[in-house]
Amino acid sequence: MEGLILLLLVVVVLVFVVPAVALAKASRALRAIEELKQRLLMLEARLHRSSANHPVGFSAATFARYRRSAANTRDETDHPG
Repeated sequence: MEGLILLLLVVVVLVFVVPAVALAKASRALRAIEELKQRLLMLEARLHRSSANHPVGFSAATFARYRRSAANTRDETDHPG
């Protein structure tokens, strides 16, 4: 009889408690996804705003070439001959 009561308690836990815990975890995961989505949208908007402040056609490659040439010029003037 005691084994039957223990089995009944295990069944009750499996039927009611485990799904409730799973729903709570799923709800928390959905909230985390929504927060990440909002952060990504804010980051995207910030990137669009910052790209609007840069001149058109000034790509990252162009900027890298400019920095290299400026660094080379600076090295030549710092260490003459």
